[in-house]
Amino acid sequence: MDSLPWWSPVEMREASQSERFHDRGLLLTLAGPMAEQIFGSGEDDPVRRAAIHESGHAVLGWALGRGIVDVLVRPDGSGAATMAPIGVSTAAAATCECARSGGDRAQRLPSDGRNAVAVAWLLAAVREKGRAYARELLRVRRHEARIHVNQHAALILAVAEELLKAGRLDGLQVETIIHRARLEKRSRDLSRV
Repeated sequence: MDSLPWWSPVEMREASQSERFHDRGLLLTLAGPMAEQIFGSGEDDPVRRAAIHESGHAVLGWALGRGIVDVLVRPDGSGAATMAPIGVSTAAAATCECARSGGDRAQRLPSDGRNAVAVAWLLAAVREKGRAYARELLRVRRHEARIHVNQHAALILAVAEELLKAGRLDGLQVETIIHRARLEKRSRDLSRV
């Protein structure tokens, strides 16, 4: 077989643990804006949009195996979803003080968009790729975030509704809402059989 002049094998290397952490973090970061885009695009209420946005982060974090510390939405339409450090479960996060997101926190974190671009650039630099790689990575992760958000739509909306009522939910409350919504969906599916 003749060798193709335009094709050459690419040297593949295993991604480091840090790269995998940041890559998953990129997906988690994009879940909030994607949930807001899908479910909150027609919303005039900024608090409801923020609840949907932060619920997207929390539910995808749960789906990726991260512990949830807490989720909050503020009256001004801002919010925060705090994930536990890698390897710390939601139950363990409830008993320790691992970076609770305070409503009184004066300094706000950069937007999800800016954070996502920074992480994509970081991963492109670590992998010795250029600007095109960073853009493609963002495009692919946005698409994956859309898939995850659609897959977990009922859970995101259930958490958002409870978040609107309470203003702040700890990780155990979020997981209880998620499990309750999953059981309700399962019983609806079984009743159709």
